[in-house]
Amino acid sequence: MDINKLFDMEIVDKDGKSVGKVQSIDIDEDDGSINSFGINPHTSKLHHGKDAVDFDQVNIISNNILLKNSMEND
Repeated sequence: MDINKLFDMEIVDKDGKSVGKVQSIDIDEDDGSINSFGINPHTSKLHHGKDAVDFDQVNIISNNILLKNSMEND
C-alpha cells in the first residue's frame, strides 16, 4: 500500500465507531515499521486526551483502519 493513502484515512473501532482521521504516521527509523498513527485533533474522538493510535491496536487496513478494540477499551 502507498503510505500516502493512509493520510486522512478514517480510523474505526471494532464497533464501527469513528475514532478520527490519520494526520501523521510515526515510523521506526531503524526498521521502517509503523509505530503509531497520529489523529487529527479536529476529528479525534479518543478518550483521555490521546492523540495517537499505536500500530499494535490495528486489526486490518483496507478502506479504513479497523482497530482490534472498541473505544471504551482504550
